[in-house]
Amino acid sequence: MKVYLWAFFYKIVLELVYAKFIAPIYGYYGLVWNPTTEYFYISYFLFFILLFLIPKGQDKPSYLSIQLLFYTTYVPLSSFVWQTSLGFTYFLYVSLCFSLMFVLIRFVKPIRVPYFIVSEPRHNKKKIDFVNFVFIISLIFLILFTLKFGSIDTRAFSFEKVYDLREDIVYPGIWAYLVNWLSKLMIPFCLVMSIVRKKKLQIVLASSMQVYLYLCTGSKTLLFSVALILVCVYFIKKGTFETGVPKFYTLVTISAVGLYLVTDYLMSIAIFPTRQLVIPALMSVTHFNFFSENPNLYFSEGMIGKIFGLNSSYNELSTYMVAKKLDPGANWNTGFLADAYDNIGFAGMVIYSVILVSILKFVDSISRHSEERYKYSALLVYTMIILNDGSLLTAIISWGFGLLLIFMYIVSTQEYLSKNKDFVNNVKTN
Repeated sequence: MKVYLWAFFYKIVLELVYAKFIAPIYGYYGLVWNPTTEYFYISYFLFFILLFLIPKGQDKPSYLSIQLLFYTTYVPLSSFVWQTSLGFTYFLYVSLCFSLMFVLIRFVKPIRVPYFIVSEPRHNKKKIDFVNFVFIISLIFLILFTLKFGSIDTRAFSFEKVYDLREDIVYPGIWAYLVNWLSKLMIPFCLVMSIVRKKKLQIVLASSMQVYLYLCTGSKTLLFSVALILVCVYFIKKGTFETGVPKFYTLVTISAVGLYLVTDYLMSIAIFPTRQLVIPALMSVTHFNFFSENPNLYFSEGMIGKIFGLNSSYNELSTYMVAKKLDPGANWNTGFLADAYDNIGFAGMVIYSVILVSILKFVDSISRHSEERYKYSALLVYTMIILNDGSLLTAIISWGFGLLLIFMYIVSTQEYLSKNKDFVNNVKTN
């Protein structure tokens, strides 16, 4: 019952804040107040249906991941569409996709992923711990990054000036991938594993590395990722994730409004909930509206297009065209379901939903023998958040999600082998 109450309270608070603060301030940006009564009833009806269908429990990484995605992506969208009368068809499509994901996660059993048993070397040299290895590589990349691009930019200390910093930064060649892998994969991986292993020094070091990257790049997501990971890991370890996430989002939203009322500091609500929750809903709806009236991309703008020589129907990137009416010159990326619609319509949304469920089921499988299964859920936290702002394929290829799955498989294999030494030795000798 607490899950339903906190989820409902979270939705109500988000809607009140939107109506009283966000829409009056950011109406020029497309965040208008134009409610529709019919949409209101349908929005709440579907919200409670999905809340009933959502996988309950905290024993599987797929359950916790889809819960986080629901609160980060679906609830803000369900609140946005009835208050603005925008993108209701898209909201129905998203509701169908989330229903599909919930059903597949609850009722489809994961395939048992095998572990590959590799013979140990005959010499007795001490093995390098994989997590420590990733930590060392992260530090090396961070040092190389500093040598090539410089260190802290003072504009990052001001949320108003941070956008100027981001516009000035261009990462050439392989660095475009390395910076993303470092910030979205390697450092978050090290942070979570350090928490699991209770290594306080490494926790501080990983957190500091992420904050340092923010001060160099101006990407606010990096700054808040530390707090988000720490909070979510706490909820997961305490067994209160189901109620903890909506409670946390609610309290942060209320705190942001309170700070704005006391100090008149607009950035407190500009960042959360406006940028983190509401604007992704606006962007996804805007993408849907654009590609409902214009040709789909058919993956012509991504790596698949480059590999197969696919040509776009447009003279400029769609992310700029979508933003033209509300934010000329801006680059409006969007969440994984809207991106799927951009490429191949509703069928793409269904395909992406199935792919994501398959990935989560893979994590369920490789984590089944773990005595600390919660760490696999924790490792997925940051990815579920960034899927609200980016493509699934981009996350897998460019942002390190694919490598994260390999990292988790390696950790799982090491854990399995350490627990089954006798069995492994018998296999090797036979």
